[in-house]
Amino acid sequence: MVCCGLYTSACVHIGDLPAPAPDQREAARTNTQLGLDYLAQGQFTLAQEKFERALHQNPQLPETHIGLGWLFTQKREYTQAQSYFENALNLDKRHPETLNLYGILLC
Repeated sequence: MVCCGLYTSACVHIGDLPAPAPDQREAARTNTQLGLDYLAQGQFTLAQEKFERALHQNPQLPETHIGLGWLFTQKREYTQAQSYFENALNLDKRHPETLNLYGILLC
């Protein structure tokens, strides 16, 4: 009987353990992709929410900055767009998509 009590007690304690933290880099990639999907559908508010969440999860992901740059280009908020493209270039100076979209903005 003592063994059963210990086993039950151990189960309760195991259930109380917090779940492992999600991989923030992967979560940021997922939110960035969702942002791109919403952007392609013209849903700017939802896209911006996903990009901002991705930035919070991993501010070092160039694709998130690129997405925000393109979002603000589409919204004709060129100063913000330029800032995000420059952030992306600071993270990866040779990223072809950044170079292409930033070039479009500058033209």
